[in-house]
Amino acid sequence: MQGAWKSIGDGRRGDVCLVVDYDVTGRVEARFVDLVAGLKAEPTALPAVFEATQPLLGEERGMSGADYVRRWVDDVQDAGWSMTSILGFCAGATFAAGIAAEIARFQHITPKIILIDPEMPDSLTLYYHFHRVVGGLAAGLPEQEVAELRATGRLVAESGKPLADIAAELTATFQRVVPVAFEAAGLDESFADELALTYASFLSYLVAARTS
Repeated sequence: MQGAWKSIGDGRRGDVCLVVDYDVTGRVEARFVDLVAGLKAEPTALPAVFEATQPLLGEERGMSGADYVRRWVDDVQDAGWSMTSILGFCAGATFAAGIAAEIARFQHITPKIILIDPEMPDSLTLYYHFHRVVGGLAAGLPEQEVAELRATGRLVAESGKPLADIAAELTATFQRVVPVAFEAAGLDESFADELALTYASFLSYLVAARTS
């Protein structure tokens, strides 16, 4: 195993469920780990659950949807598991379909696909997340600057440019203001770097989902 999957639920290795989402600690939305934790059955009555992990921050640059799928599939091809189901949340739904198609090529069981709130990311998706993360910097930025950043982000999202170009511009704008906001709020600058890199990674994941 190369670390492209992490175990989030004990169960039968002959009945493996794979789940795909962009998981990050501290997010408001419920995560697959929360879903698994809420299951009341004994582990022997459940499939083992493995969640897709992301490339190390920065390594996702230039990756296509096919690159993401290949990374995940390569890591389970020789694991000896029987993968019977794949769950995808939001943009992860598009990746789930690609993973299932590839797995069907080398195992005799085609995994069932279960999609939760499936979404095909577009420019408005990118702006929605830009709007949210900029709002998270409000403690270190004047209210007027937050409003101006959001207006700038909307113009970029509505520019009609290719999705990858929009993501690059939004990422550059966000990464430029994060250190300023953290310094003004008296926060550790090392976390500013991590936040900026995580945001870039997430947008790369969304853009890649269009081509998976």
